Amino acid sequence: MVEQIREARIDFATIHGLIIPKTQEDYLRLNLLCHRFKKAVNRAIKMQLDGLDKSIGVKELRKILNNWWHAVSAWDFAKMLRN
Repeated sequence: MVEQIREARIDFATIHGLIIPKTQEDYLRLNLLCHRFKKAVNRAIKMQLDGLDKSIGVKELRKILNNWWHAVSAWDFAKMLRN
């Protein structure tokens, strides 16, 4: 029997490039986001070492980053750093 072949579905794209902020305020907001992401990754490493579940950890990281996608990225980045 032949199985049905599924087509790949792309939900998002990642763009790598240089970010040039237009104003000083944009620059400061970007720096704040980077600082919060670093803080969240450090926190995620500690939570993973304590054996916390991903769903609970991401909820805690959302308090730091205020964004679900960023919190999941920080959790996954921390997991990658640990391995």
